Amino acid sequence: MDGAFPARDVGKRGSAAPFGRPAACIVRRMPSRRVADPAERDPDDLRPDVLTIDRRAVLRSLVVVAIALFLLHYAVMYLRFAHDRGFLLGFAGFGNVDEEESLATYVQSLQLLAAAVLLFAIGRHARRTGAAHAVGWLALAAIFLYLSLDEATLLHERLIVPLQRAFDASGPFFFAWVLVAIPLVVVFAVLYVPFLRDLEPRTRNGFLLAGFLYLCGTLGMEMVGGVWADDRSFIDPVYLNVIVPIEEAFEVAGQLVFLSTLLAYVARTQPVSTIRVVDGMRAGVT
Repeated sequence: MDGAFPARDVGKRGSAAPFGRPAACIVRRMPSRRVADPAERDPDDLRPDVLTIDRRAVLRSLVVVAIALFLLHYAVMYLRFAHDRGFLLGFAGFGNVDEEESLATYVQSLQLLAAAVLLFAIGRHARRTGAAHAVGWLALAAIFLYLSLDEATLLHERLIVPLQRAFDASGPFFFAWVLVAIPLVVVFAVLYVPFLRDLEPRTRNGFLLAGFLYLCGTLGMEMVGGVWADDRSFIDPVYLNVIVPIEEAFEVAGQLVFLSTLLAYVARTQPVSTIRVVDGMRAGVT
C-alpha cells in the first residue's frame, strides 16, 4: 500500500531493524541509515525520516490530562462555593471547564485540531491514489477544523441571544444555537450514510460511538443545561458542578474515541510516508 514500509525495515511493535531495539516514547524520529559513499546507498535509505506515534501512549496521556482537568474544575468550584473565593486572583476561569479561556477548552481545541490534521492526511492520500470518498475525508477535516476553532472561540454562542429573541426560545432551547445545530446534524448524518457504509466495521463503529458520545454532550446535555439555566441561573451550583462536567465529559469521551479510531485507521493504512502510527512500544530506548 502507498505509504507503507517494507516488512524487513520495521520490526515487531514499531521497533526499527537498523537499530535493533524497540522504541519507548510517544513520538520519536527514526533516522535513515547513513552510508559514507552515496553510490552504495540502498534505495530504502533515501526515504525521509519517520515520525513514529504510539497510539496507546497518546491516548493514555490524554485520559490522564482529562482527569486532571476535571479535578482542577472541582477544586475551583469547591473554593468558589465553599469558601467564597469566586475570583481566585483571576484564575477561576482558567480551571472552569465551562469557560472559554480555560485550560480544558484549549486542550479540547487541540484534540479536534489533531483530528482535522489526520483526516486531511487521509483525504489527501485517498485523492492521490484514487480511493473512494476522498471528498468525504477532506470535508470531515474541514468540519473538525471549524469545531476546533469554535471550541476555542465559542462562535456558536454568538447565536444564542439573536435566536432567543427571534424564536422566544426557552426550556431545552434556552441555549438557542441548538435550533441551528440539530438540523445541520441531521443533514450531515444523511449525507454521510454512504461514507460510513463503505468503512470497515471497526472504523465505522468507532466513528458512530464517538459521534453519539460527542452529541450527547454538545446537544443532549446542552439542552438539559438549558432547562436548568432558564429556570435558575448559570451560576447555580448544580449547573456548574453536575450538568457542565457531565456535558464536558461526554464531549471529551467522544473526542478520545474518535482520535483512537482515527489513529487505529492510520496505523492500518499508513497514508503518510513520514508518520507511522504503532499500537504500543516496548521500553528500553533512550
